[in-house]
Amino acid sequence: MYVRALDAGRAEIYSLARLHRDNPNTSFPKRPSDALLAEYNVYPVTMLPSPPYNRDTEHLVQAEPALVDGKWVRGWTVVPLTAEELAQRRAAAISAVKHEASRRILSIAPDYKQRNMLARSAELLRIGEANLTQEQRDEVLAIELIWETVQMIRAKSDIIEAMDPIPPDYTDDTYWT
Repeated sequence: MYVRALDAGRAEIYSLARLHRDNPNTSFPKRPSDALLAEYNVYPVTMLPSPPYNRDTEHLVQAEPALVDGKWVRGWTVVPLTAEELAQRRAAAISAVKHEASRRILSIAPDYKQRNMLARSAELLRIGEANLTQEQRDEVLAIELIWETVQMIRAKSDIIEAMDPIPPDYTDDTYWT
């Protein structure tokens, strides 16, 4: 990355391609030296490493290039997230947790199986609990076990959704068991 020095310590982001466009009648070497670039007020920029910041409440913005000890550097500014950005992130995190809950539910009871269990439950209900055979009672028990698992996943989802912040590893089984 390069800058072209303007005035009073200000600079604009610049590129070698732009240098060629701005100087169409000049032939430059493939890799111009820093000394040659300086003749056109063009200087290399050192990118500073990003500072530590809280990814839940802040984000990084590249700072404008600055002249420090005779060298051009470009750092970072830590900026707090706005209330709207925080709300959007929270909504996205809740949506992701709901998606994970859905994925887990569908892995044990795909849509077609849920519809079949609902239809079968209605049939068994019409027969009446007192009139069920042992095989039908076992069927009811199997359906109830699946439904209890679905309810447990939904309850765990509600707990995770209420966390603030929602943990980044919310898909870990420890949150769902």
